Amino acid sequence: MIYKKEYKIEGKIISKDDIVNMINTTLKKMSKYKDVELKIIASFDSGISIEDKNLLIFDNIYFEKKLLQKMYIQIRSDSFNNSVEIWIGGNSSSYNSIEISTNDNYLYDSLCHSFEDSLNLMTNQRKIYLLSNEAWGYLLIYILMLLLEFLLVWSFESILNISIPSFILYFMVLLLPSIMVIYIIKYIQKYYPIIQFNFGETSINKPKKYNGFMIKFIYFVITNIALPIIISLVME
Repeated sequence: MIYKKEYKIEGKIISKDDIVNMINTTLKKMSKYKDVELKIIASFDSGISIEDKNLLIFDNIYFEKKLLQKMYIQIRSDSFNNSVEIWIGGNSSSYNSIEISTNDNYLYDSLCHSFEDSLNLMTNQRKIYLLSNEAWGYLLIYILMLLLEFLLVWSFESILNISIPSFILYFMVLLLPSIMVIYIIKYIQKYYPIIQFNFGETSINKPKKYNGFMIKFIYFVITNIALPIIISLVME
């Protein structure tokens, strides 16, 4: 009988120690099988991939200087049908996973407990990453942007007593929300991806800084909403 289990990895900041501990723990649990093999493949943004059969791969300078895109880790014992495969860092939520397959019931239970503990101990990132990975996230951002535009229109007409031309209103309602959603989603995907790596402060592979978002957002609103309105009124 073959026992199988898949764990999804999502919303985590994964350190080098997290990865090394998962590998070492798995190797230890499978150590009674003499033909256990390890394979690690790391792919970087420059198109470079490196592969090794031991943990010395993490001493490679690429982890300091190159942006890590994804990793594939395989630990298997072919003659006993035991395997663990770990995918980390892909842009799709379906990529980030841990898959266990074994015909040993005791090993299966042990590995399941081990990976559950490992996932629970990983640092969680902010839930904002869900906005760029769930359908409701797109809809929520669109509605918020639409409400923001209505608020601006109301402010101009009710507080400043400035009448906004109809063509500007159509532009704001039909086009601007979509543009703003694309901008915000891309920002979230960049700074709040499904998975983030943390290989230390000296490494390029560490969580990105989020400072400046509100400044960029306000600048976007001014240049793409308020400024066109003001220009149109001046040119009347």
